[in-house]
Amino acid sequence: MLKWNVGSKIGIGYALALMFVLLIGLISFQGMGQLNSTAEWKTHTHKVLGALKNLISGMQDAETGQRGYLITGDINYLEPYYSAKLSIEADFKTLLLLTKDNSVQQQRLTQLQPLINGPDGKYAELEETIRVRTVEGFEAAQKIVLSDKGKKVMDEIRQRVMVMEEEERHLLKERSKKAENTVENARIATLVSTLIAFISLIAISILSTRNIAHPLKEIAASAERITSGDFNAKVLIKDRGDEVGILARAFNTMMSSVEASNLELNVAMSDARAASEFKSEFLANMSHEIRTPMNGILGMLKLLQHTELNKRQADYAIKAQDATLALLTIINDILDFSKIEAGKMTLEHTPFVFDELMRDLSMMLSANLNEKNIEVLYALDAKMSESFIGDSLRLRQVLLNLAGNAIKFTDQGDVVISSRVVRQNEHSQSIEFSVKDTGTGIPADQLEHIFSGFSQAESSTSRRFGGTGLGLAICKDLIELMGGCLEVESVLGKGSRFFFTLDMEIEKQIGSQVASSVSQESKRVLIVDDNVLVLEVLRSMVEFNGWQAECVKSGEQALELMQKPDACYQVILMDWMMPGIDGLETTRRIRQLKQSNQATPVVIMVTAHGREMLAESSPDEGDLLDGFLVKPITASMLRDSVA
Repeated sequence: MLKWNVGSKIGIGYALALMFVLLIGLISFQGMGQLNSTAEWKTHTHKVLGALKNLISGMQDAETGQRGYLITGDINYLEPYYSAKLSIEADFKTLLLLTKDNSVQQQRLTQLQPLINGPDGKYAELEETIRVRTVEGFEAAQKIVLSDKGKKVMDEIRQRVMVMEEEERHLLKERSKKAENTVENARIATLVSTLIAFISLIAISILSTRNIAHPLKEIAASAERITSGDFNAKVLIKDRGDEVGILARAFNTMMSSVEASNLELNVAMSDARAASEFKSEFLANMSHEIRTPMNGILGMLKLLQHTELNKRQADYAIKAQDATLALLTIINDILDFSKIEAGKMTLEHTPFVFDELMRDLSMMLSANLNEKNIEVLYALDAKMSESFIGDSLRLRQVLLNLAGNAIKFTDQGDVVISSRVVRQNEHSQSIEFSVKDTGTGIPADQLEHIFSGFSQAESSTSRRFGGTGLGLAICKDLIELMGGCLEVESVLGKGSRFFFTLDMEIEKQIGSQVASSVSQESKRVLIVDDNVLVLEVLRSMVEFNGWQAECVKSGEQALELMQKPDACYQVILMDWMMPGIDGLETTRRIRQLKQSNQATPVVIMVTAHGREMLAESSPDEGDLLDGFLVKPITASMLRDSVA
């Protein structure tokens, strides 16, 4: 059997199993056929018995009709007689048809027919009695009845019918017994065949396990040893000519080749590791030498811009500065990536004030907006501690990179930098940071690649938006160094959301030293902005500062509200770009309102655009506005501006 191949062994096993299944099916089919035939014969016998019973019943109904007419002379009593006569004829025909396969019963029916319909039969006697009663009267008919001629004929009919019934009952008993024997034989045959099939399949499975499964299990065990690093593993199987033997020999040959290749691979990996370490160490050590000249160039360009330059020279200086800044950003990304790759990136563990970090981030983001018509907003959890211990520089770098990408890939809508306290205890807070935009979004098939170094969502991205594709890879590594995990959710055409959770250690001493400037004086603040999301964010900041907030979506609504007698607002937070009346015109009209018994409210412009753009649009903005804030802002920035 060892010389057979695996396919032959499995094929023979399946063939035997199929043969036994077919055998059981044939036995069952034969038994069912016999049972069906027996059931048909039993049904046939019951029909014969029913017809004989109906025959006797019809004869009795005929006698009953005849006697009713004999006694009363009323012809209506003959109706049962005629109905019974027709029924008897139909039953007799049925009996002739049902017993045509039984010559004895056919002969008995032939002998029975004259007793019913013959010249001296029962119906002749009944007909004679009816005729005499009609012609001669009751007494003459009574004489015929009292002669016992009809009774003798009827007794003879009953006797012959009883003989036929006994014959049919005997046949029914024999056929029932035959059916029981058929069921028993089929049951025994099925049981024996099933038992033989079960024993045979167990034997086949044991042989298959010994000849196929055990050798394959030995090969799998050798493969597991290889995965654990033992490249000397071999399969010890005796000489076999089937597929298992071929597989074992091929496996041993492959392992001999792998063992030799592994030695070469170890040498190559050692050389590559040394080269990588040298490259990373070289880039890390060149950090100062590369960045210092670049910073010097930036400084000289800045000084050059403060000299007397014509329009073309000033344009060249600005373009050179932008190019230098872009190059410095790329160099910084490459050096950070190399440091992380070399394992030389270390994180600071120093106290910092979170609000100061977000203020610095706000200034950097507002400078990145250029002329884009988008809103950049903070949605910070009020339950966050004021200060933490950690690396504020790297946290700001991550948020700046994520928010900068969001601004870069968003042409209109919102970019929201938010924080949420997930859980906290006495010493730390778990905070989820997220950056959400309404930009282009990322295709689903690219989501798993965007955190790889030197890769972007699509090949055209670097041509359209610029960049090296290192930013997200650096952010991912920095967040992992801080104990978190950077994740992304995105819908193509609807925007993206990057988020991560960090366990932040609370710094209580600095937190207690940070002066809380929240005014205890109650203030009513009117917020005017056409963006619902901005209204919600500003409302939360106002309420965090302990003030009362009311919101309207347009300059027209603000003017209508200010003209009411009970309108008393100490502060108005005004958006600039709004449909209808813009923020400047709304402020101008508010200033013109005569509020004889009310103080003029403080009006602060909260906008996504820089003050330079506002000054170009309206030279008198300094006389109209009391303050100016560029989004994104924090609650403390709003508080300081109002103060």
